[in-house]
Amino acid sequence: MSSDSLTPIIITHSKSSARAVVYPFGASVTSYQTSTGRELLFVSSAAKLDGSKAIRGGIPVVFPQFGTSLGFPQMPSHGFARINTWKVIPTVNADVNADTQIPYYDNEHSAGITLQLTYNQDVKNGRWASPDDTTSQNCYDCVCTYHIDVKPQQLTTTLTITNTGQTDLPYQALFHTYLRIQKDQADDPKQCFVKGLDGNYQCQNNMVEGKP
Repeated sequence: MSSDSLTPIIITHSKSSARAVVYPFGASVTSYQTSTGRELLFVSSAAKLDGSKAIRGGIPVVFPQFGTSLGFPQMPSHGFARINTWKVIPTVNADVNADTQIPYYDNEHSAGITLQLTYNQDVKNGRWASPDDTTSQNCYDCVCTYHIDVKPQQLTTTLTITNTGQTDLPYQALFHTYLRIQKDQADDPKQCFVKGLDGNYQCQNNMVEGKP
């Protein structure tokens, strides 16, 4: 594994001093600090940052399955996106940082970067199937493009999946975000709550087998 994949990239919005940290290994965002310096993400003290396993904390990218729910026999829990090295690609209005030689943009409103994982080129660990497998799983191919945008009080992450194979692509995708919450706020529903889940959602309770 290249040492570059284990070197964190710091994205700083110069105007506000808000910043994020992302590792090319797993495209793992491990820190987001607002313009006031408040850290909003949590990373476990037991997290491995040496590429031996997925980084435990921050914003792990889960793709193409959550847990083992799609039943791909060769693939680890939560898929391959978080255990392979992504490449930084140029994005709109991006300049090459003089210190790091990494292209990201930094304008009045925000700063950001784009990373990409091309399945047949970049995925070494946790593939859909082994190379000698003759099933349809070896027909799968895709490009994952991940955009990270840093604003003074907001971090936006956008994952785009492009099917480049010759067959339909079954997948699940999500951000498995670890939020940093003060201990005295975690049990207070007035201070610790989730918004934006209005609608017809069905949840599976994994603690009770078969019970939604």
